[in-house]
Amino acid sequence: MKFQSLTLILLSAIMTLETQADSLVRIYELALKNDYQLQRAEAIYLADSELPVIARGGLLPKIQADYQFRSAFEDSKSRQLITSEGGGLLDVNVALDRQVNDHGFYLRLEQPLFDASAWHEYKKGKAKGLVAEAVYADARQEFILRVVTAYLNVLRAQDNLSATRSQQRAFATRLEQTKKSFKNGLIAVNDVAESQLAYDNASLRTIEEINEVEVSLEGLFNMTGQRHSIINILREDYIAYPPEPDNIWDWEAAGSSDNLLLIAARHAETAAQENKKAAIFEHAPTLKLGVFASNLQTNGTVDSNIVSPFILAPGQSSNNIGIELKLKIPLYEGGVTSANHRRAAYQYQASQNLVSETDRRVVTKSRQLFLKVKSNITHIEAHRRAILSAKGAFDAATAGYKIGTRNIIDVLNAQNALFLNERNYANIRYDHIENSFRLRAVAARLTTGELYRFDSFLYTPSNKQADQRSVR
Repeated sequence: MKFQSLTLILLSAIMTLETQADSLVRIYELALKNDYQLQRAEAIYLADSELPVIARGGLLPKIQADYQFRSAFEDSKSRQLITSEGGGLLDVNVALDRQVNDHGFYLRLEQPLFDASAWHEYKKGKAKGLVAEAVYADARQEFILRVVTAYLNVLRAQDNLSATRSQQRAFATRLEQTKKSFKNGLIAVNDVAESQLAYDNASLRTIEEINEVEVSLEGLFNMTGQRHSIINILREDYIAYPPEPDNIWDWEAAGSSDNLLLIAARHAETAAQENKKAAIFEHAPTLKLGVFASNLQTNGTVDSNIVSPFILAPGQSSNNIGIELKLKIPLYEGGVTSANHRRAAYQYQASQNLVSETDRRVVTKSRQLFLKVKSNITHIEAHRRAILSAKGAFDAATAGYKIGTRNIIDVLNAQNALFLNERNYANIRYDHIENSFRLRAVAARLTTGELYRFDSFLYTPSNKQADQRSVR
């Protein structure tokens, strides 16, 4: 009994492992650690977040300390008058060999008192920091979208594979039935040929759908760095809710005010405006206050071909401390300043156009996605009704075939129509989910909470469902 219980436990564990599927949340968390695109966006953000600090440096004091050591050797010859022992003057050639060592430090502090260009450079740096924040926030939302889209692509491909396999099995059964009926002389050989064609087409589509599943799984691998095979699937009772608020004007207004790329464009416009002002003030004078201190020492040795009390070894020490005001007035720098001003003006104009372009694009996209979500809901209901009608038509065609009022082509066409409607129904539900996520992203309302909420509508497939959806 103990052995039997242990066997049952092991079998249960094996079955659980066989049906182990990856949830959307797990894939999101794996991608959060392994997606290089998101990591690159974060690195760019961290780099650009230093721009305000760099720009502020132009307004703060600068302190510089220098230390210098120099050793020089001098060999010189010169005519000099020296005093003789008798008190007279002698004109002699004096040869000197000197070694001079200079060393000391220099400390300087410089503080801008007036520099309008540096002030606007600082404001430009702050605006660029805000651009970086908005762009990175948009990258985080795009990351959620990429995870959801990649996940839905796998669900679409696996649903299509599952439907095609079901269709293939149904056509295989139909083919066997027609072959038996033909052997019994109940139907013509044309019916067998039509059934064989339908089965062969379904087999071909199965091969194609297996490839689509493999391709879509590569999309998940690209983000997570891990291989996946079975993922949680969408519940049948998933309800396609309309957007909240259910008003196109509210979403248009939200996109126009809160879209992250539009916010980034507006901050970029501010940065371009400050850059233009900074370029203008390159013509303005600057005033800086300086404080300095230094200590310099000189020593060395000297050799001479004569003996004289006037020939001394190098030796000097000096200390300096003081302040200075430096006024700089740019007059002409080869036309560079004026060219930079014109260039900055054109860049500012381009940034204004980018804001207008982005605003129009966001408004259009908000309206399009809202209409798509609403249309998806309508299509979901229409496809649900179409499935019921297709089932009725298939049942009628099957019943008519049995009594001889319908032929095999009618049955196969009806069966194809049923599978097509079921396939379209599954895909339109995924369209609704994806478009809903995209609509929220345009209005900067997409958070991880939306992803976790959608994950609650997914469940682990059974062994049968997993086999039906697997590429194995």
